[in-house]
Amino acid sequence: MGAPGRAGVGASAGAVYVIAGLPSGSLSLSEAAWARIDAGTSGDKLGQAVAGGVDVDGDGTPDLLLGAPYEDAGGTSAGAAYLFSGAGL
Repeated sequence: MGAPGRAGVGASAGAVYVIAGLPSGSLSLSEAAWARIDAGTSGDKLGQAVAGGVDVDGDGTPDLLLGAPYEDAGGTSAGAAYLFSGAGL
């Protein structure tokens, strides 16, 4: 689940919460999440795009692709996409 407005390391840095299965009852997002992936800097908006369930690297396990449209490691807010192998999650 993407949370592009989460202010982890700064305003609108963003985060992605990984939830395995269907939680039952009433839980907060942090209680239901198996893991949280935080953006590196303010304004990245990590989690604005999230895709999963497809085996991109061919290892037989679905992978996770995350978008950070304003990530600016190159200084231009060009954005970035991050691929996490499902085998490592």
